[in-house]
Amino acid sequence: MMDRRFWIAVACTVIAAFSGVGPVYSQSFPSKPVRLITGFPAGGPTDLMARILGEKLQATWKQPVVVEAKPGASGIVSMELLKNAPPDGYLLLVAPTNTLGVNPHLFPKLPYDPVRDFTLIARVADMDNLLVVNAGVSAKTLQELAALARSNPSKLTFGSPANGSQAHIAGEFLNLHYSVKMTHVPYKGVAPAVNDLLGGQITMMFATVPTVLPHVRSGKLRAIALPARKRNASIPDVPTFAEQGVVDFEAVTWFLLIGPAGIPAETVAKIRADSIAALQDPGVREKFRTFGAESPAAGAEDLDAFLRADLARWGKVIRAAGIKAD
Repeated sequence: MMDRRFWIAVACTVIAAFSGVGPVYSQSFPSKPVRLITGFPAGGPTDLMARILGEKLQATWKQPVVVEAKPGASGIVSMELLKNAPPDGYLLLVAPTNTLGVNPHLFPKLPYDPVRDFTLIARVADMDNLLVVNAGVSAKTLQELAALARSNPSKLTFGSPANGSQAHIAGEFLNLHYSVKMTHVPYKGVAPAVNDLLGGQITMMFATVPTVLPHVRSGKLRAIALPARKRNASIPDVPTFAEQGVVDFEAVTWFLLIGPAGIPAETVAKIRADSIAALQDPGVREKFRTFGAESPAAGAEDLDAFLRADLARWGKVIRAAGIKAD
């Protein structure tokens, strides 16, 4: 009796293999609603990206894609929720640089490992940051800004939306790179920092291009440099850091679509292919551009290597500057 059942099972396996029938999950995913969460309040760029992507995936999958904001603790709440979710692809998250690339260096007891605990599925978009100064500051280049800082020790200030934010770390990089001392002034959000920059209460700050571009065009702020690989089409006359001699630093805010570790390879492949197709849709790309986001060009990308490189970049500055989370 046992032999008979064994050979029936073998025969079924062989028939399935030659008929092209794969595992159930690769054929049926998604067979129920998918949750797409973010770790920051609704209305911000992470939430907007998730909603635009979710709408497109919902149309492709013919299943609801429910976007939910799960803010808290600099994105840690949402990351821990994802880490502990079943690895079936039905809970996904759009993660920005801070949660994957920066938090691991700021929080010694972080409840997740950015490399080990997640499946990196697709790079959703990048947002360029821009170094700007108040128009009353004489410096027009990085070298001139560094010279001004040397002649005025501790008097130049740079704002950021929070201690440990990308803008904070980028400012500390300038201190380290040029061996100067500019004073960090943390705020509770981008808006109050920009307001003080416009008013001359602080000297400079890093902010996303759309945030400060209207003030650059009005003449109230001056753009100094772009910490990115290439110039930004919205402000093409502003050179990159590399073009001004700083070749070892980038401060681009990126966003990755991720899931918990252990999602079956076939499911990951489907989510990745459908997400990349959605992100290359002209309508999606145009919606992203309205708030300064740009989807990377389609093609194979080693996201694990990408994340490890960015972790190393941010970690080096954080350790050298002694930055700690609040």
